[in-house]
Amino acid sequence: MSNESTYPQCLSLIRFHEMLQDGTLGAKEVQSLLMDRRIHGEYVALRQCDAAFQDMVALGAQKKRGGVHQHQHAAQNENIPEGMTPEEAKYITYVHCASTALCPSSVREWYACLEDVREGKRPVEDCKAVKSMLERCLRAETDHLFRASQGHVFRSSS
Repeated sequence: MSNESTYPQCLSLIRFHEMLQDGTLGAKEVQSLLMDRRIHGEYVALRQCDAAFQDMVALGAQKKRGGVHQHQHAAQNENIPEGMTPEEAKYITYVHCASTALCPSSVREWYACLEDVREGKRPVEDCKAVKSMLERCLRAETDHLFRASQGHVFRSSS
């Protein structure tokens, strides 16, 4: 199962989260996010996903270095649904957390569609539009957060 075809893509969100984690967005930008009452809740909710983000990144980095050994791989597989790789599990855990923080109604619709697929009520192709809506929502919310962090560049029109 390729995550490109099955799981929502959220590269802009991953990059934004990376910028928060690595300090590219500094104290001034974080303060802007905390002080903006329109997005404060979303920002705080997204930061609850820091551990899931770090787990996803760490597994990817470990795999790139060739550091995932067979016994580690087996241990990582203990809580992973059948047919899913550890990388997919970490990715979907992060996507779930971030989507719930930023796009709760879109992620609920996507999960409901997947549940219908699992129960044989509809083909997986029917979920493409719902997945696209979730991806669009994640891009829009990421853009909203980024613009709010850059108040000195993007002036609010309200």
